[in-house]
Amino acid sequence: MSFILDVFLLLGIGMVISWLVKRRKLNHLRNTLTLLFSIITIAIFYSIAIPLYVNNIYFPPYWMMMKFVWSLPLPVFSFMGRDFMINSGVFQITAPNPIDLPASLLGVFITDPVSLGLAMILFALYPVWLYLGILFGRFLFGSRPEEKGMLGAF
Repeated sequence: MSFILDVFLLLGIGMVISWLVKRRKLNHLRNTLTLLFSIITIAIFYSIAIPLYVNNIYFPPYWMMMKFVWSLPLPVFSFMGRDFMINSGVFQITAPNPIDLPASLLGVFITDPVSLGLAMILFALYPVWLYLGILFGRFLFGSRPEEKGMLGAF
């Protein structure tokens, strides 16, 4: 999960959601299924990305993945969750250090207002990226089982 990779993941998942919902023959549940899959997707992304951004993630599959990434002979510049969210493990953008004041009882640290505001905007755009993926999937595959979509033209 990172701000750069999440855009492409959400667009792709949105296309998969529209393809899955198109395959169902239940016309009256199509919008409900799309909404349900969208809420589950956004909840999963937020539950991993926000704790990762504030360096407070205790998710074993993430740490196993990061140990694998760090073992590769590639220039990986991210060793903390917040740096990985900003740099995607590839770029070397220096992020401002967090202020050492606890923001809550959980030990989550606040950052400077500019980067925190930018992160909040990027997190708020997650549903937009997913919705654009759903729209693009409907364009490609069609929205109903009898529609062919753009891919059916070829």
